[in-house]
Amino acid sequence: MNLEKYALFYEITSIIFGISVFLGLLGWLIAFVSQFEMRFLKFKKTGLILIFNAIFWGFATLGIYTKLYNNIRDEIATLMKDPATEIYQEDFTYGKLSSTELKNEIKKINDHNSGHSNYGKCMLLTVINKKTKTFHLTICKDTQRNHIYSIFTDKYDFIDHGTEIGRIYS
Repeated sequence: MNLEKYALFYEITSIIFGISVFLGLLGWLIAFVSQFEMRFLKFKKTGLILIFNAIFWGFATLGIYTKLYNNIRDEIATLMKDPATEIYQEDFTYGKLSSTELKNEIKKINDHNSGHSNYGKCMLLTVINKKTKTFHLTICKDTQRNHIYSIFTDKYDFIDHGTEIGRIYS
């Protein structure tokens, strides 16, 4: 399945999850009230179904989100393995590096585990490949952990350009 379809499914499940959270809270209230009022006891089952519905859509949204970003990282890593891909530095924040050196580092892209530090200096790269449109990668160094670099891109219209797509640990 291509990335645009995953992005569409993610948007749809995010909306459904938002609605389900509201309904889950309503379900919790119904299940809670039905414990004390005998006339509402028949609604307890409905309340529990609404709660489990919210849990299901939460996991579905998380699964699609994970798959989407894994595919984005895989696509970026595959592009870096292509000999036709060229990378040009827009600035020399981390020194002058060759296209091959940059590609070798970017191939190491991993999942972005949460961290509570900030981004320090950033370097802008232009990626050119005849098979895809030209796009930019922004690589930012972590301020507290100097061996971690976060990667951002403008390649995909369906993700916010400020959303981290992965990290490089070097």
